[in-house]
Amino acid sequence: MKAQIFCLNLVLVVLCGCQSKPLPATAGPAVPQNIQFDIGDRSAVYKENKALETGFNKSTQNYTYRNIASAFPDNGKKMMVKAKALKSAEVKVNPESSPWQNRFVRSKENESKNLLRFANVNKAAYQVPLSEALARKMSEKKKDQTSESLYYQAQIDQRDDFFEPNNDFGTARSLAGAEGRWLALAGESSQVLTEGIQWNRDVYKIRVSPLFRQLIVDLRYQHYMGNVDLHLFNQNGVELIKSDRSGDDEFINILLDQGGLYYLVVDGQNQGNRYDFKFSTEFTASNDDMMEENDTIQKAYDISSIVNQWFSETTGEGVAGDDDFYRLKVSPGQTRLKIDLRYEQVFGDIDMALLNSQGQVIATSSSIGNDEFIDFDVMTGGTYFLRVYPFTQSKLAPMYDLRWEAFQSDRVKPRITKKSDGTEGALQ
Repeated sequence: MKAQIFCLNLVLVVLCGCQSKPLPATAGPAVPQNIQFDIGDRSAVYKENKALETGFNKSTQNYTYRNIASAFPDNGKKMMVKAKALKSAEVKVNPESSPWQNRFVRSKENESKNLLRFANVNKAAYQVPLSEALARKMSEKKKDQTSESLYYQAQIDQRDDFFEPNNDFGTARSLAGAEGRWLALAGESSQVLTEGIQWNRDVYKIRVSPLFRQLIVDLRYQHYMGNVDLHLFNQNGVELIKSDRSGDDEFINILLDQGGLYYLVVDGQNQGNRYDFKFSTEFTASNDDMMEENDTIQKAYDISSIVNQWFSETTGEGVAGDDDFYRLKVSPGQTRLKIDLRYEQVFGDIDMALLNSQGQVIATSSSIGNDEFIDFDVMTGGTYFLRVYPFTQSKLAPMYDLRWEAFQSDRVKPRITKKSDGTEGALQ
């Protein structure tokens, strides 16, 4: 085996300049039946938007609306604050402000669970918590341990793990909602311990934000029970790096050249050895987000194709250093819009407004706590714009996460009044 590879701030083109061969599927023992668990995507992990707790719902009619007159009541805030436009180089991002990182990855609850799983560090300074003799004795018994267990046992009942089938890129198991969490804890809601079992090649897919490109993968296993190796591939199937040391555990630390989809591949001697791993990312940006310059409606960034996906999984988190405009193309018949904005108010207040094709405000969300939310029926399909803006500017701009969707509405259509200047007014 080669020595373990520790890579920090690597230039990827040096690692591999050729296309890797497609991964062939490899067969393994039967997968356990009648056990259902859901890792959960980021929406499930985020849970409900906090602004909905103070939302206005007109219960006498079959629709919920947010608009400039009756959106979350502005509590004295001036909704249409002065437009702001800064060059990207003028914006400094607060690296601690990502809602995804704060609400899950770095949350006290998640970190506590991770520490119960492994309180010790990777084998770089890792000592096997059990002697080999004791571990082998324990492996003769069927494993039925809680997540507090700090050791593994060889698999003796000839079954594969709960993530199967995941033997190639086409069947890779998504871990989009599991960043910063040990694999074994993915099934905690079903009260099963979901360690990986290395009977064959196991492939997982992950999403990396362009603002968090330092990828760290910490894999734990006991080598004397069967070798396990770890590989990282990009979305084109090119192997970027591997860790294949000749002792316990594997570890990857790499600066990726871009965000997006990546694959983690675990393989080895196919002896049924159990393993666990956790992947996390570190902040690597310094200035504005990847969608700049979009400070005016004329330069709006088109997110029409990014439907029902979080920015943190695709373009990277937004940064509220100034006005951010986005273009939405709504299909006829899909006229109910839901726009879900997540941010941590402690780092700075962020508001948003929905505009029609003429740039007139038709809906807003302007709360005074965490998050904003718009649930609004537009009159017709076509082009709309979304303005996300800081209520006040700060030296360190806060990050935000956003997701939108459009679908057919079964609600009573709102009646919108017209002001004397011809613009749209309040709902009736």
